[in-house]
Amino acid sequence: MVSFPTAKPISARMSISGRQIYFYFFAEQRFDFSEFVKSFRQKIGQHFFLYQV
Repeated sequence: MVSFPTAKPISARMSISGRQIYFYFFAEQRFDFSEFVKSFRQKIGQHFFLYQV
């Protein structure tokens, strides 16, 4: 399991069509989400976007 211990979730929303999910989070450091994105996308079967603010 991938962990991002310093990330604080801010908000999440779904597009009107329900096909895309947007996640917003805050963290002082940068993360490499490549492996997480591949794994999570397979589990939820939808496109999603991560935004660091």
